[in-house]
Amino acid sequence: MDKLKTIQPEIFVAVICVLIIIIFVMFVNNKNYNSELYDKYIQGLWIADEDFCNRSDIDAMMVYVGPLVESYRKAFLMMYSGDKVMVAKQFQIEAEDDNMLQRFKISDIMKKNMTLSDDPEDAIMNVYIADIMPEDLTMEMSIKEGRMTWMSDDETVYANLYKKHDQPIES
Repeated sequence: MDKLKTIQPEIFVAVICVLIIIIFVMFVNNKNYNSELYDKYIQGLWIADEDFCNRSDIDAMMVYVGPLVESYRKAFLMMYSGDKVMVAKQFQIEAEDDNMLQRFKISDIMKKNMTLSDDPEDAIMNVYIADIMPEDLTMEMSIKEGRMTWMSDDETVYANLYKKHDQPIES
């Protein structure tokens, strides 16, 4: 009986260590899964929804997000109203997780802090991204809904976009 009492704390410690290792591995795998989903899904053509365009007094807004290059993605923004292109701007997007726990969170909505900056390769430098929208925004992306929203800290929405291939095709 005395032998059992001395073994139990060792078994308890071993079980706790194994549980911690299992939880850690689950978090790392989930982070990798979330990162891969984000990296694959964000790239492509995004179109502003009709309601957002109406509230913004534009006819259309499109954002193309390119592949990851070092720590940023090249992107292109186009807004037009009537027959006139109001904005045609190449820029860069850097995004990082909203908080440390976001990397491990299992959720339909991914939140990232975004920094937008002018692309040095942009031929038309008389229009700056800061003239169009704040350079620091929060991005919420739902792969399930095919939606991406850019908003400021005061929750002003600067873009409400849908992935082009996720929109119904009109004939």
